[in-house]
Amino acid sequence: MFAEGELVNNRIGAYMILPTSNDSIGFHTHGSRKEQELYIVLEGQGQYLEKDDWESPEKLYPVERGSITTMRGKGFHGIKNIGNSPLIVFVITTNERKAEQ
Repeated sequence: MFAEGELVNNRIGAYMILPTSNDSIGFHTHGSRKEQELYIVLEGQGQYLEKDDWESPEKLYPVERGSITTMRGKGFHGIKNIGNSPLIVFVITTNERKAEQ
């Protein structure tokens, strides 16, 4: 199903963001690592945050159970809880495929 070395450095994880003003997966970038990151919201209500660089204005998108977000390249992104219960997010980080030679 996968070519040799294709899944190197790919990661899967889950986060629980509690309903307090300080809990979030804060703004971060994957820089030049050529990664794509997916957030799949399993429970709760949140806000997906996105911007092109540190100085750009924030773009805010509501997320809830069943929402899927994606970020690739050098953009900045994060997610925070805006509900009254834990926000549970399944996270998949993958590397872009190497160009065929």
